[in-house]
Amino acid sequence: MTDGLEKSNADKQPVFYPPSPLLEKGVNFKEAAADYLQKIKRCVPVESIAVKDAGGKSPSLASLKKEAQDIRGRLKRGDFIVALVDSGSALDTKGFSKFIEDFLTGRRAGKDRLCFMVGGAWGLDKGIITEADMTLSLSRMTLPHEMAFVVLLEQVYRALTIIKREPYSH
Repeated sequence: MTDGLEKSNADKQPVFYPPSPLLEKGVNFKEAAADYLQKIKRCVPVESIAVKDAGGKSPSLASLKKEAQDIRGRLKRGDFIVALVDSGSALDTKGFSKFIEDFLTGRRAGKDRLCFMVGGAWGLDKGIITEADMTLSLSRMTLPHEMAFVVLLEQVYRALTIIKREPYSH
């Protein structure tokens, strides 16, 4: 029986060409998230509230529900909830910046906070996804939750620079 990955010759190997600064920086997700949160804070007030991950070696309905309960306990009346899921709406950067701008300029009447929910290792509870005002996909591919959080923060920062007509600073 074969796993479909028989030994291949050199012509069949993947080759990656990352930009050299990526390899030099040794990016840490926690540091990258903190960096983007600081950049966002220079544009708008922001907070990041850690929710205990459901954890475990396999998804448990009970643990996902507990995680969802923790999230619900932190939400406030008037929050606009965006759940990040791979099946959510796919926006390009300009569309996402328009969404952020609409929220910040009050075009989403009755909503005070824009709350993004990033699931843990096993995603988000289906009930909390259903309750969200919007579902958003960063990619049709599955991303580690740490990476998804950093990508989301980077896109929020990029959107804010577009809205403010400022050059994007890395």
